[in-house]
Amino acid sequence: MVVRPGAVAECPLEWVETGPGVPLPENGVHLWFVDLQSSPRLSRFAGTDEGKSPDIRGQEKRALSLGGKRVLRTLLVQYSGLAHCELEFGYGTRGKPCLRNPGLAGVLKFNYTLSRGYALYAFAWNAELGVDLEIYPRKVNAGLLARRKLSPEERSSWEVLPAEQKNNAMLMCWTRKEAYGKALGVGIRYEMRKVSLFRNLHGYRWKTRVGGLFGDERCTGIDSLHGVQIALPVPGAASLMYAGKPPMPESPLPLTPMIPDHRFTTE
Repeated sequence: MVVRPGAVAECPLEWVETGPGVPLPENGVHLWFVDLQSSPRLSRFAGTDEGKSPDIRGQEKRALSLGGKRVLRTLLVQYSGLAHCELEFGYGTRGKPCLRNPGLAGVLKFNYTLSRGYALYAFAWNAELGVDLEIYPRKVNAGLLARRKLSPEERSSWEVLPAEQKNNAMLMCWTRKEAYGKALGVGIRYEMRKVSLFRNLHGYRWKTRVGGLFGDERCTGIDSLHGVQIALPVPGAASLMYAGKPPMPESPLPLTPMIPDHRFTTE
């Protein structure tokens, strides 16, 4: 267990530098953490100076978004065995992107998120998942978010934290909330206060029943989701939510964390 100054436990992952081509196990989850600013090919407008004009900031966001999509396509090609031109994208009933290629050995599920020039990707066979990422430093109105987005149980846990820890703890909580919505394909369009994901701050994994979907819970085909608070190789917060059979309490989490090395290319 890893407990940082935010007083919230994080899963102690050992991030390993590697290139695409690592086999994805049937019951596992692969996580990729990518610095989109490290490659000139992906980071033409990747600076983060506060004084830049709105137009330059817009160009930066578009460039990083494009770089994130290029990495996604590269990893999907490696996992699926298909060529770039053969990837067929579609959308679920609530707009979640997916692959629609027939003939794969299973359904390759994926999700990714961007924050300040970094990207976090998750892949699994036949199991819905969602990830969210917040790179520090980032200041938020933690008190307002607590009132509007946290369940009573979550607020009780968050409010006992020292004042200097509340900002980052709220960001950690937000990554759980958004990863939950992304796993179900609704993003942040659900009643967050009806779903408690931030009760035990000293445990880095949890399980929650699906709820908060405006009376539409049964249409997801998912009764519950498992979550993990992820320790990153840089200062920040990240969470994974996934459906499927959970590991036993004494067993390792089915996660393989990876960082691309110099061989990684999006060509």
